[in-house]
Amino acid sequence: MIDPDTGKLIIATGGTTVVNISDYQSGPSTTLTATLLDTGDFQLKNETDNRILWKSFDYPTNVLLPGMKLGSDLRTGRNWSLTSWLGNENPDLGAFTLSWETNGENSQRLMIRRRGQPYWTSGDLNDQAFEFLDMNSKSNYNSNLSFVYNNEERYFSFKAVGRVSNLEADRKPMWILAANGQLFDGDSGQNDRNDAKILIWAPVVSGIFLILLCFGLLWYIRNRKVKREEERQLLELMDSGDTETGGRKGSDMIVFSFADIVTATNDFSEENKLGQGGFGPVYKGKLSDEREIAIKRLSRTSGQGLVEFKNELILIAKLQHTNLVRVLGCCIHGEEKMLIYEYMPNKSLDFFLFDESRKALLDWPKRWNIVEGIAQGLLYLHKYSRMRVIHRDLKASNVLLDKSMNPKISDFGMARIFKEDETEAMTERVVGTYGYMSPEYAMDGTFSVKSDVFSFGVLILEIVSGRRNTSFPHLDRTVNLIGYAWELWQEGDALRLYDPTIADSCVVHQLLRTIHVALLCVQENAVDRPDMSEVISMLINDTMLLPVPKRPAFFFGRSVSKTNLVERNMEGGSVNNITITQMEAR
Repeated sequence: MIDPDTGKLIIATGGTTVVNISDYQSGPSTTLTATLLDTGDFQLKNETDNRILWKSFDYPTNVLLPGMKLGSDLRTGRNWSLTSWLGNENPDLGAFTLSWETNGENSQRLMIRRRGQPYWTSGDLNDQAFEFLDMNSKSNYNSNLSFVYNNEERYFSFKAVGRVSNLEADRKPMWILAANGQLFDGDSGQNDRNDAKILIWAPVVSGIFLILLCFGLLWYIRNRKVKREEERQLLELMDSGDTETGGRKGSDMIVFSFADIVTATNDFSEENKLGQGGFGPVYKGKLSDEREIAIKRLSRTSGQGLVEFKNELILIAKLQHTNLVRVLGCCIHGEEKMLIYEYMPNKSLDFFLFDESRKALLDWPKRWNIVEGIAQGLLYLHKYSRMRVIHRDLKASNVLLDKSMNPKISDFGMARIFKEDETEAMTERVVGTYGYMSPEYAMDGTFSVKSDVFSFGVLILEIVSGRRNTSFPHLDRTVNLIGYAWELWQEGDALRLYDPTIADSCVVHQLLRTIHVALLCVQENAVDRPDMSEVISMLINDTMLLPVPKRPAFFFGRSVSKTNLVERNMEGGSVNNITITQMEAR
């Protein structure tokens, strides 16, 4: 209704006002009219100066009528698009939108999006009109589809332009659509609103039907092709012997469908995204049985490829330990490759350790428990599992924490298996993360269980200090965490290394012993480092005498004479094309 006192148009439903419009330029005395046009457009008009103040066609819902626009008004910033309903009688907004998008003067298209992601596109359209022909049981309807691209508006629209008789019906036209989007009876000349509705809806319904039919056929053909490709890749994945783990049968692996993963992650929504790594994003999901899972989605641009994906999938499925993250299965869908893990609610160690507001949650007992748990996991990999496994990428972000803050080693994409009589190996493909690599591996590509021991020593120093093993200013020079810890140890002042947030909870003798063990782990020569069974004994046995640590690797000190830079391609690790610094001996 139009309020006679204020001149406002008020549209209400159930006693609630949903639209309240007035002409603020002319004041309440202005003559306003509200008119429902034959096109279906409801307009509020200022009769004094013939201005249209508001019209329903500017606010499309889920139906595109002739004369409606899809696109944008560059003058007002208004966008016209359709949004699906959840059901025929449920007007709540659905997941799909239909819009008219432009990308330069010669690139314009219709786009259907599902929750913001592209779902279907018409492809680029040119500047000619397009025509849909509706094959009705009585007559044929023609509709011209056209678009406008100028400095004021860019939109797509369509209009019904005529009706011709069907050969099986009367040859005489029954209805003619005149120029005024208005319908006349060919026999009586009387208006007929019901048939006008048919004329408006017929081309839309028939066009949608044809589009859905085409989509259905394309989806069926593509789905069969994708399924065959998935089956082929899975068979190759489970049976091939060209992975670094030697291959295995996958009878105990769960192969999740892509539809299940999409449902579990709410179509990979941002609110379910846990983080981003060198391999790609990680999402939280919930299966139909209420189990929570973590999905690692391999990015197409990731440094990790199919070899690493197969390596982790096949290897970690063989390993069962309380301090190793458990893999549940995988999903391969076209180019999509995903690993499905048990969900760790407390994310990764670095999430707490290097954050000033969260590190206080890790008191000394928790940090000691994390150190011991990581050590137990590494001991299992090196000695007690069914194969000797070298992780090669142990770091804080690859240690996940369960609900009780117990550590679980994750990310086995870089791992290698040693044969029973093998103690070390060499590779030209150096992978891993700068700052955690042992010197023999970074410089020569030589790795062994002692390479993981070195990484573990770095990790201990980070856990104790709450600082990353990256260079930081100290007095008149720059040192890294290893160098800083070594200098403090040499000066008999190792307690200065610890994180101030654990001052009230630390056990001093246990803390000093832990730092001592870390320095033994990061010694420059691999032969001087203890193995993981010795490390655990030294950590938990207070009466065991510890050897004096020798000079660590990558020590930055005052007496360094010069630096040699060696560049390697760090494929698949967290940092690519790293410059590794090798220091000359003093």
